[in-house]
Amino acid sequence: MIYQQSREDHKHKFSREVIHKLISDLRNDDGIIREDARHQLVKLGEEAVDYLGGYLNADDALLRWEVVKTLADIQQPVAADFLVNAMEDNMISIRWIAAEGIIRLKKKGLRPLLERLRDNLDSPRLIEGAHHVFHSLKKQDKNPLYKEIFVALDNRQAHEEIPLIADKLLQQLS
Repeated sequence: MIYQQSREDHKHKFSREVIHKLISDLRNDDGIIREDARHQLVKLGEEAVDYLGGYLNADDALLRWEVVKTLADIQQPVAADFLVNAMEDNMISIRWIAAEGIIRLKKKGLRPLLERLRDNLDSPRLIEGAHHVFHSLKKQDKNPLYKEIFVALDNRQAHEEIPLIADKLLQQLS
């Protein structure tokens, strides 16, 4: 039992070192090295998510782009919070990839976005990203609330309805 636990500790330490090295490779000037690192991080899946999330505020825009692309490609609900945060990045390409990641997660990725929309509508970038998300989801899923929130996001005069619709959608997810 003790041997097994120390083996597990070694595995996590090894993974931590590997993850940091792969994230470092996301900064590489060579696109092939960056792409390979991204693919390896995607294979690590959930284990890499928290490490990647720690780089969302990096000054290096290319690194942020790579991190968000990796989080989106992991396609796990644990990445949704980070993707929603990235929907407020100052670079539109990063916001777009983050929104696409939420879209791919479908219902499994909506909770953090809906909570943010319910609690705080002060971010035009978040509203823009949510608009993109619900524009896609209303086509994939015939839930009438998807269309309702999309219409509210699309119309500045209807923004006060967004928290109410978001709350209804959150209740459906429970």
